[in-house]
Amino acid sequence: MNNSNNYLISRIIDGCYSHQDLKLFINLCSSISAAYLKNEMYYNRIYFPIVIKDDIELKDISLDLIAPLFERDESNSFKLFKHCILTGNNHLSEESLYNRLKSVIISKTKQELIERFKEEEPGGYKILRNIKLTPARTNKIKKFNIQFNTYFYYFEGECQEPVIDHLNAELPEIAQDELLELAHIACKKDTVIPKILENILINVKNNVTIRNFIELSALFKALKNVLLYKTVPLDSNFEYNGHFNNNSGDDYNSYIFQELYENIIFVVKNKYIDSGKIDEHVAGYYNSVLKEYFKDIIFANDRNTLPHYLNNGFDNSIIKDHYPQHKTRIEYLVKLCKNKLEQIISKY
Repeated sequence: MNNSNNYLISRIIDGCYSHQDLKLFINLCSSISAAYLKNEMYYNRIYFPIVIKDDIELKDISLDLIAPLFERDESNSFKLFKHCILTGNNHLSEESLYNRLKSVIISKTKQELIERFKEEEPGGYKILRNIKLTPARTNKIKKFNIQFNTYFYYFEGECQEPVIDHLNAELPEIAQDELLELAHIACKKDTVIPKILENILINVKNNVTIRNFIELSALFKALKNVLLYKTVPLDSNFEYNGHFNNNSGDDYNSYIFQELYENIIFVVKNKYIDSGKIDEHVAGYYNSVLKEYFKDIIFANDRNTLPHYLNNGFDNSIIKDHYPQHKTRIEYLVKLCKNKLEQIISKY
């Protein structure tokens, strides 16, 4: 790792940076995010509902996704970076410092993609609606119904009822994985569903081994898979920033745990530190208890009771004067973090 970048990260965290430092740091962060997105797009793990034309456009998107991390405190330092990167350790090695920054950036990038998509396109209903409306928007896409199923096909010429014999109805329908591959290719060329459907249905029409029409639900399934922001489980092989990882089950759990622990830091800070209810020492105790509690759940599938962690392995003298109150707070945090853990696992 370049020493100048480590020095830059340290200055940003300390709040002792120049305007040029800030520009360099923003560029570093957006480059990490863009490299992650580019890699995931290359390996078909993330698909955008827009066409990315170049790396500059991708970096602009990345910067927009990670922008919430650049919130500053009264000392002019970026408080979210500070809390997420240091996490109770002010003496990280150079490699750990950069890796922690990279982890924070990638985690935020994934989080924002998922959250923004949920706001804009819950469940893909717009995709289904636009597929149904396509025949009204182009005279090259036709549809017909058989019983309760709707089928689409490509036809150039005057509008007419389909002649099933001319659509190779006796042949098998296109396999879903082949349809998904056609959808991938079509969505790289166009951004609007009528044109995407045209490209897919033209390919089907020119294939003499399958029928020339596709059922609505199959089209919807393929386009939803491609057009929604989508990630695959992180226990598959992936590459970014020049590093290749062959992840095991432990690595998969590590990603889940890392994202959850970042959330623990956020929750403890937002619920209790910022309100002045606890100081940094007590927060460190909260973080330690929650960290070990969820580490055992994720890695060992152990289900020890919370008092086991409150009373063993930590210096609990800092909470002994108000033990019931602290225990109640930690129980509340456990509940919040369990909900978050379910969300994280559902993403992967």
